[in-house]
Amino acid sequence: MFQLNLNFFVLLSAFTAFFSLFFAIYSLFVVSFRRSSFSFTILSFVIFIMSLSNIFMLQLMDYQTALSWAYPLAFGIYFMPISLFMFVCDFFENVFSRLNILLKVLAYLPAVGIMLWVFLSGQIKAVSSIYGFVFDVPRSDIIGMAYLMPVYLLIALIIAYEFYKNSKANKSNRTTALLLIGVGVFFLANIIYRPLVVDGLVVRIPVNSLMSFFLYIFITLIILSERMNVESLSMRGIFENVEDCIFITNNSGRIVDLNESMYRTLFSENAQLSRKKVINEDVKLVLLDKIKDKDSYQKLVKHIEEDSSEQYTANINCSFSGGDRTYNVHVSPFTIKGKERIGKLAIFRDITEIQELQDKLKEQSIKDFLTDIYNMRYFYDALGKNIQMFNRYKNPFCLLIIDIDNFKKFNDNHGHLKGDKLLKRTADVLKINIRDNIDIAARYGGDEFAVILVNTGLQDAKEIARRILDQYNRLDFDSTSLSIGISQYENGMSGEDIIKSADTAMYQAKAAGGNKVVAL
Repeated sequence: MFQLNLNFFVLLSAFTAFFSLFFAIYSLFVVSFRRSSFSFTILSFVIFIMSLSNIFMLQLMDYQTALSWAYPLAFGIYFMPISLFMFVCDFFENVFSRLNILLKVLAYLPAVGIMLWVFLSGQIKAVSSIYGFVFDVPRSDIIGMAYLMPVYLLIALIIAYEFYKNSKANKSNRTTALLLIGVGVFFLANIIYRPLVVDGLVVRIPVNSLMSFFLYIFITLIILSERMNVESLSMRGIFENVEDCIFITNNSGRIVDLNESMYRTLFSENAQLSRKKVINEDVKLVLLDKIKDKDSYQKLVKHIEEDSSEQYTANINCSFSGGDRTYNVHVSPFTIKGKERIGKLAIFRDITEIQELQDKLKEQSIKDFLTDIYNMRYFYDALGKNIQMFNRYKNPFCLLIIDIDNFKKFNDNHGHLKGDKLLKRTADVLKINIRDNIDIAARYGGDEFAVILVNTGLQDAKEIARRILDQYNRLDFDSTSLSIGISQYENGMSGEDIIKSADTAMYQAKAAGGNKVVAL
């Protein structure tokens, strides 16, 4: 029975030795679990030494050979708690951080002293192939017991303090619970690993290999658990604290997760609707009354629900709890390791201020700063587009060129400020008499204006020009008037042709004394 147990301990020691060496080497090159990686490496090497010593001491029955392996085993037995203690101090680096180095020094000193005692006093008396190793009970055992137990107790106190602190802060205690259970196992194993008297002989059962095995399994579980927990918490922290509004849907178009920003943006006015209740809601219903433009709404929902790997990006006006805002919406497939698509990821980025700034800059680039109507550059772009529309759809349009009669004389008599006011009032007259977002009024030169009348024939253009003339005359700007030339675009004309035609008509009106409308 004992021989069977002995073989079990040999296999257990071999298993522990292999994995402890592997992870010790691996942790030297992969530093991914806080600052505890170096102490974890040392701890792994200590366990490797203990496990290797066990294998040779249990298998080699030669007294001198076994004696040579007893020393590294003793080294491992007494150094293991200090290695574990160093790991715990590094792992919970925020606990007693200022006392970290002092605690390690105080723990190292008795460890070194006990190991020197063991090495210098010569403990092994005889070897038995039946009972394993036979020892006297040395005084160093008593000192070692006095050292090992307080160190394990100190480790347990540090972990218990961290456990208590996490509990008060409502944080996860998964890794601290694992470590606390593990230390309990090590503490119990160390008690079991005491000399037993069999037929008058003191026999040491090799449970230190079992202790090493449990120690390494628990520490590895803690490291892996902490690594996954840190990665998970890091990703969750980013997800929750990013300002962008994010939600994730499954392949059926139902919300499976959303961050705090999206929840506040969508439902802050509805205090009764918790985040948990939003989960599993149909995204169509959630966004139905949030997006004003139905075409944008349908396109967005279509890309969220369809089984496609294509990405979708659009600027959408949304009516969320914070009011009407403009969002840059990006929808992309949500995959596992870049392969299996499990749903869609939608990111709403508030670009209202950016959009307003862009609109303002765009408006400044196409508007005349004095009169607040379009400038000459925009006029030429609009004229070219209307020519293209005529060539494609034969939509008629007319061009008005307008000049203020006697403007120079008015400017000289009343000053530039009055002259600027006259230009602004003239622009106002033009805007009042044309259609918003259809016709184009622009400042063409110093005191010249141009108007593009879209989908307008010559007779209607004459009527509009007369209204402009009559309304201007009611302003009574001291002997000034308007000369208006009209030209209708004909097939084959260029932009220069129609401008020249309207300009000629305007000069004919001026030559006739001004305050007239002339059409060519």
